Amino acid sequence: MLHSTGSWSALKEKRDKNGKRWNFSYWHTFSFVTDNRAQRLFFWDDDHKESGVVLLLGDQSQPYASIRNLVDRLVSSPELRKQHSRELRFPLERYYREFGSFPDEINGKA
Repeated sequence: MLHSTGSWSALKEKRDKNGKRWNFSYWHTFSFVTDNRAQRLFFWDDDHKESGVVLLLGDQSQPYASIRNLVDRLVSSPELRKQHSRELRFPLERYYREFGSFPDEINGKA
């Protein structure tokens, strides 16, 4: 595993049109040494029954304003949530703190 620790930000929760609350956490890292660049947008409902992560690697990296737009799209689109669905382990900061926590990051596939 490549050891590159990122920074975390908890984002404001949002409710979908049915009133279901969605929680978000944003993680990002950049290493000048390895040129590893990654962003992750984690999402989950209050019961942890639905969860996932959007991986943005390398050139897919987005400005923070675009991440906020992605949050809105995830809240409004069950199809987009399904596309990025993954079972997550909590607390996120314990299990996903380093670059390479997801095999896709090493393989360069998001």
